Amino acid sequence: MTRFADLDRGVQRKQMESTIRTYFDGCNEADVDKMAATFAPDAVHYFPPGLDGPWVGNRTIAEKWRKLTLTIGSAWTIDRLVAEPESLQAVIEWTHYKPGLGGFLRGDEWYKFDPETGLITEIRACYASSSDGRNKVELEGYDYAGQGYHLQCPVERPFREGAANSGDWTAGGSLTPFTELDPRTQRAQMESEVRTYFDGCNEANVEKMVSQFAPEAVHYFPPGLDGPWVGSRTIAENWRNLTLTIGSAWSVDRFIAEPESLQAVIEFTHYKPGLGGFLRGSEWYKFDPATGLITEIRAFYASAPDGREKVELEGYDYAGQGYHLECPVPRPHPDAEHAAQ
Repeated sequence: MTRFADLDRGVQRKQMESTIRTYFDGCNEADVDKMAATFAPDAVHYFPPGLDGPWVGNRTIAEKWRKLTLTIGSAWTIDRLVAEPESLQAVIEWTHYKPGLGGFLRGDEWYKFDPETGLITEIRACYASSSDGRNKVELEGYDYAGQGYHLQCPVERPFREGAANSGDWTAGGSLTPFTELDPRTQRAQMESEVRTYFDGCNEANVEKMVSQFAPEAVHYFPPGLDGPWVGSRTIAENWRNLTLTIGSAWSVDRFIAEPESLQAVIEFTHYKPGLGGFLRGSEWYKFDPATGLITEIRAFYASAPDGREKVELEGYDYAGQGYHLECPVPRPHPDAEHAAQ
């Protein structure tokens, strides 16, 4: 059998998506064997607080989702999917419907795949929840140090004007229509824009930040930051304000891109020296097909569900963007009555 890592890129991406969708089908069907078959035996699922994570082992993961399906009528949809076969990673946006409790939870998940088999080895989940009050907002039980994440504020704080300037920088965008560039050039530009934007945040440099965005760009958030922020200059000035008032600083911890869909996803850490602690999360980026500039950011946090009936980003047009709005399968599940006996 051919190693997964040696397959054609197109075949790899198709298999990655099929594996995730089969896993979600198994969740909705409460089919333990179908779910377990998509994972490596020692797979781990990491969560924000609230689900007694991490869940270790493919059957443990499957049995816990079956229990939630039978007890509170859980059902799930996949709303967006980005895959990067070169790094054996994919990220999805999903919705977890909870008919037995009322409401739903939106979030995203990062997937890692085994290079030999292509099976899922790890999932890391973030939610569209406001910061949950912990000093260190991160996933429970995840080895950030061992996996090479940033652990300390990456720049000097308190901020001193001009002290953190990273030198020359290039405005984002492409003179050639972005969609006509080759995929490697597209990916390099996408990553450069995101990292230059983060440099601008750390330097409180409004012009550097603005230059990476389309003028009408929008940044969506969970509750807590008066979002959405509309316009490149508004985004930049709001981050400059946080840098100057609470000493905010940021790191990019993971980056994947899918040029064919004009999307990238990062994991980030937002350090808050003036308040103490930090916030970890995930952000989805959309890019303009003509210029390649950033047009949209959607942020998710490693925070516990925040008590809202409908946990989703503030001000985002889920209906207009084609997201699922209703539970995708009949509930209660047919096996629920037997499970209750």
